[in-house]
Amino acid sequence: MATDKSDMSLKVREAAVELFSRQGYDGTSMRDIAKRSNISVANLYNYTDSKETLFWTLMKAAVEDLMHEQREALSHETCSAARFVVFAYTHAKHHTTHAREVVRLGNTPMESLSPDRADKVRAVRDEYEGMFRAVIGEGLKDDFLKTDHYVLANRAILQMGVGISLWFHPEEVLTSESVANVYAAFAMAIVGYDSDAHDRTCAAGTECVAATTWMKWAPGR
Repeated sequence: MATDKSDMSLKVREAAVELFSRQGYDGTSMRDIAKRSNISVANLYNYTDSKETLFWTLMKAAVEDLMHEQREALSHETCSAARFVVFAYTHAKHHTTHAREVVRLGNTPMESLSPDRADKVRAVRDEYEGMFRAVIGEGLKDDFLKTDHYVLANRAILQMGVGISLWFHPEEVLTSESVANVYAAFAMAIVGYDSDAHDRTCAAGTECVAATTWMKWAPGR
Protein backbone atom coordinates (compact mmCIF):
# COMPACT_ATOMS: atom_id res chain seq x y z
CA MET A 1 0.00 0.00 0.00
CA ALA A 2 1.34 3.43 -0.92
CA THR A 3 2.39 5.76 1.86
CA ASP A 4 0.25 8.88 2.15
CA LYS A 5 2.28 12.02 1.36
CA SER A 6 1.22 13.68 4.59
CA ASP A 7 2.39 10.62 6.54
CA MET A 8 5.73 10.71 4.76
CA SER A 9 6.06 14.44 5.37
CA LEU A 10 5.57 13.80 9.09
CA LYS A 11 8.11 10.97 8.94
CA VAL A 12 10.65 13.31 7.32
CA ARG A 13 10.04 15.97 9.95
CA GLU A 14 10.44 13.47 12.79
CA ALA A 15 13.65 12.14 11.27
CA ALA A 16 15.01 15.66 10.87
CA VAL A 17 14.17 16.64 14.46
CA GLU A 18 15.87 13.54 15.81
CA LEU A 19 19.00 13.99 13.71
CA PHE A 20 19.30 17.74 14.18
CA SER A 21 18.92 17.35 17.95
CA ARG A 22 21.39 14.47 18.17
CA GLN A 23 24.01 15.42 15.57
CA GLY A 24 23.50 19.16 15.28
CA TYR A 25 22.56 21.15 12.22
CA ASP A 26 26.04 21.13 10.67
CA GLY A 27 26.52 17.44 11.46
CA THR A 28 23.34 16.36 9.68
CA SER A 29 23.13 15.96 5.91
CA MET A 30 20.18 15.57 3.60
CA ARG A 31 21.47 12.06 2.94
CA ASP A 32 21.22 11.32 6.68
CA ILE A 33 17.64 12.58 6.79
CA ALA A 34 16.68 10.58 3.69
CA LYS A 35 18.23 7.41 5.12
CA ARG A 36 16.45 7.88 8.44
CA SER A 37 13.17 8.48 6.58
CA ASN A 38 13.77 5.37 4.45
CA ILE A 39 13.48 7.29 1.18
CA SER A 40 15.90 8.36 -1.52
CA VAL A 41 17.65 11.72 -1.42
CA ALA A 42 15.88 12.64 -4.66
CA ASN A 43 12.51 11.86 -3.08
CA LEU A 44 13.39 13.91 -0.02
CA TYR A 45 13.39 17.02 -2.19
CA ASN A 46 9.67 16.48 -2.77
CA TYR A 47 9.19 17.53 0.86
CA THR A 48 11.71 20.35 1.20
CA ASP A 49 13.98 22.33 -1.08
CA SER A 50 16.94 22.37 1.32
CA LYS A 51 18.21 21.34 4.72
CA GLU A 52 18.00 24.95 5.85
CA THR A 53 14.34 25.25 4.81
CA LEU A 54 13.53 22.04 6.66
CA PHE A 55 15.31 23.27 9.77
CA TRP A 56 13.56 26.64 9.62
CA THR A 57 10.16 24.97 9.21
CA LEU A 58 10.79 22.79 12.27
CA MET A 59 12.19 25.64 14.36
CA LYS A 60 9.31 27.97 13.53
CA ALA A 61 6.71 25.28 14.23
CA ALA A 62 8.32 24.44 17.60
CA VAL A 63 8.26 28.01 18.87
CA GLU A 64 4.79 28.67 17.47
CA ASP A 65 3.50 25.58 19.30
CA LEU A 66 4.96 26.91 22.54
CA MET A 67 3.46 30.36 21.93
CA HIS A 68 0.08 28.75 21.25
CA GLU A 69 0.30 26.92 24.59
CA GLN A 70 1.14 30.19 26.30
CA ARG A 71 -1.75 32.09 24.72
CA GLU A 72 -4.13 29.32 25.73
CA ALA A 73 -2.83 29.35 29.34
CA LEU A 74 -2.96 33.15 29.56
CA SER A 75 -6.49 33.29 28.19
CA HIS A 76 -7.83 31.74 31.40
CA GLU A 77 -6.28 34.31 33.75
CA THR A 78 -7.06 37.98 34.33
CA CYS A 79 -4.87 38.67 37.39
CA SER A 80 -1.46 39.87 36.21
CA ALA A 81 0.35 37.84 38.89
CA ALA A 82 -1.55 34.72 37.86
CA ARG A 83 -0.66 35.38 34.22
CA PHE A 84 3.00 35.56 35.20
CA VAL A 85 2.73 32.28 37.09
CA VAL A 86 1.00 30.37 34.30
CA PHE A 87 3.51 31.66 31.75
CA ALA A 88 6.46 30.53 33.89
CA TYR A 89 4.73 27.21 34.65
CA THR A 90 3.91 26.54 30.98
CA HIS A 91 7.43 27.48 29.90
CA ALA A 92 8.96 25.05 32.37
CA LYS A 93 6.54 22.20 31.75
CA HIS A 94 6.97 22.47 27.99
CA HIS A 95 10.72 22.08 28.41
CA THR A 96 10.27 18.81 30.29
CA THR A 97 8.62 17.27 27.24
CA HIS A 98 9.96 19.11 24.17
CA ALA A 99 13.72 19.18 24.68
CA ARG A 100 14.58 18.21 21.13
CA GLU A 101 12.32 20.69 19.36
CA VAL A 102 12.66 23.82 21.47
CA VAL A 103 16.10 23.51 22.98
CA ARG A 104 18.42 21.68 20.64
CA LEU A 105 16.84 23.12 17.51
CA GLY A 106 16.38 26.51 19.09
CA ASN A 107 20.01 26.75 20.14
CA THR A 108 21.50 26.02 16.74
CA PRO A 109 24.32 28.56 16.17
CA MET A 110 23.17 31.40 13.96
CA GLU A 111 26.32 31.20 11.86
CA SER A 112 25.10 27.84 10.59
CA LEU A 113 22.24 29.58 8.80
CA SER A 114 22.05 32.13 6.02
CA PRO A 115 21.73 35.75 7.22
CA ASP A 116 18.07 35.85 6.17
CA ARG A 117 17.15 32.63 8.00
CA ALA A 118 19.20 33.66 11.03
CA ASP A 119 17.29 36.93 11.22
CA LYS A 120 14.00 35.04 11.04
CA VAL A 121 15.03 32.69 13.85
CA ARG A 122 16.00 35.67 15.99
CA ALA A 123 12.67 37.30 15.22
CA VAL A 124 10.74 34.23 16.42
CA ARG A 125 12.82 34.05 19.58
CA ASP A 126 12.35 37.77 20.17
CA GLU A 127 8.59 37.44 19.73
CA TYR A 128 8.44 34.80 22.45
CA GLU A 129 10.66 36.82 24.77
CA GLY A 130 8.44 39.82 24.10
CA MET A 131 5.36 37.86 25.17
CA PHE A 132 6.91 37.20 28.57
CA ARG A 133 8.24 40.73 28.89
CA ALA A 134 4.70 42.02 28.41
CA VAL A 135 3.39 39.66 31.09
CA ILE A 136 6.05 40.85 33.52
CA GLY A 137 5.16 44.44 32.66
CA GLU A 138 1.54 43.82 33.63
CA GLY A 139 2.61 42.54 37.04
CA LEU A 140 4.93 45.50 37.59
CA LYS A 141 2.16 47.94 36.68
CA ASP A 142 -0.14 46.35 39.28
CA ASP A 143 2.67 46.36 41.90
CA PHE A 144 2.40 42.59 42.29
CA LEU A 145 5.93 42.19 40.92
CA LYS A 146 8.73 44.47 42.04
CA THR A 147 12.08 44.45 40.31
CA ASP A 148 14.28 47.07 38.71
CA HIS A 149 15.82 44.48 36.42
CA TYR A 150 12.84 43.06 34.56
CA VAL A 151 14.71 42.63 31.26
CA LEU A 152 17.40 40.52 32.91
CA ALA A 153 14.78 38.72 34.99
CA ASN A 154 12.88 37.90 31.82
CA ARG A 155 15.93 36.41 30.15
CA ALA A 156 17.11 34.59 33.27
CA ILE A 157 13.75 32.88 33.77
CA LEU A 158 13.53 31.85 30.12
CA GLN A 159 17.06 30.47 30.20
CA MET A 160 16.32 28.54 33.39
CA GLY A 161 13.54 26.82 31.47
CA VAL A 162 15.96 25.83 28.73
CA GLY A 163 18.19 24.32 31.41
CA ILE A 164 15.40 22.02 32.59
CA SER A 165 15.49 20.17 29.28
CA LEU A 166 19.15 19.32 29.79
CA TRP A 167 18.59 17.24 32.93
CA PHE A 168 14.91 16.31 33.14
CA HIS A 169 13.93 12.75 32.28
CA PRO A 170 10.55 10.99 32.65
CA GLU A 171 12.02 8.71 35.30
CA GLU A 172 12.91 11.66 37.53
CA VAL A 173 11.52 11.48 41.08
CA LEU A 174 9.99 14.90 40.49
CA THR A 175 7.13 14.93 38.03
CA SER A 176 6.84 17.34 35.14
CA GLU A 177 4.08 19.19 37.01
CA SER A 178 6.01 19.51 40.27
CA VAL A 179 9.11 20.77 38.46
CA ALA A 180 6.98 23.38 36.69
CA ASN A 181 5.35 24.45 39.96
CA VAL A 182 8.66 24.89 41.78
CA TYR A 183 10.10 26.66 38.77
CA ALA A 184 7.15 29.09 38.72
CA ALA A 185 7.73 29.87 42.40
CA PHE A 186 11.43 30.45 41.76
CA ALA A 187 10.45 32.79 38.93
CA MET A 188 8.14 34.68 41.28
CA ALA A 189 11.04 35.19 43.69
CA ILE A 190 13.26 36.49 40.89
CA VAL A 191 10.79 39.24 39.97
CA GLY A 192 10.03 40.18 43.57
CA TYR A 193 6.49 38.86 43.92
CA ASP A 194 4.70 40.81 46.68
CA SER A 195 2.23 38.38 48.22
CA ASP A 196 0.76 40.95 50.62
CA ALA A 197 0.04 43.46 47.85
CA HIS A 198 -1.43 40.72 45.69
CA ASP A 199 -3.69 39.18 48.32
CA ARG A 200 -5.06 42.61 49.31
CA THR A 201 -5.88 43.62 45.74
CA CYS A 202 -6.60 40.53 43.65
CA ALA A 203 -10.30 39.71 43.47
CA ALA A 204 -9.53 36.01 43.96
CA GLY A 205 -7.24 36.73 46.91
CA THR A 206 -5.62 33.64 48.38
CA GLU A 207 -7.54 31.44 45.92
CA CYS A 208 -5.63 32.95 42.98
CA VAL A 209 -3.12 30.63 41.31
CA ALA A 210 -0.40 33.12 42.16
CA ALA A 211 -1.21 32.92 45.87
CA THR A 212 -1.57 29.14 45.95
CA THR A 213 1.64 28.61 43.98
CA TRP A 214 3.56 30.92 46.29
CA MET A 215 2.15 29.41 49.49
CA LYS A 216 2.89 25.85 48.44
CA TRP A 217 6.08 26.10 46.42
CA ALA A 218 7.92 29.29 47.37
CA PRO A 219 11.59 28.89 48.34
CA GLY A 220 12.00 28.45 52.10
CA ARG A 221 8.34 27.79 52.80
